[in-house]
Amino acid sequence: MDVEKTIEFILTQQAQFSSDLSQLDRRLDRLTGNVESLAATVKGQQVQIDSIGGAIHVLIKVSDEHRQAIIRSDQAIQRSDEKSDQIKENLNALIKIVDELVRRRDNGHIQ
Repeated sequence: MDVEKTIEFILTQQAQFSSDLSQLDRRLDRLTGNVESLAATVKGQQVQIDSIGGAIHVLIKVSDEHRQAIIRSDQAIQRSDEKSDQIKENLNALIKIVDELVRRRDNGHIQ
């Protein structure tokens, strides 16, 4: 009798083990599918990250080019201001000379 109960116990355990193993196989299949899906998502995100990195690199380059252009524009404005100041000084000197000549001439006619 003990042998029959032992055999029955072993068979019950074996059936339970088989059921558990089957359930684990289904879970493993789902987990494998999830991992594959995540791997595809990560790959897609890596492509996006690489694209964003490239765009950032281009933006940095363009930004640097704009900064250089602004510096050149500021320098050109500074040179223009200096030339304008020189022209203003020359014009004031010319006005002074012409004014003196006109006064001399007017003084000469009046006397």
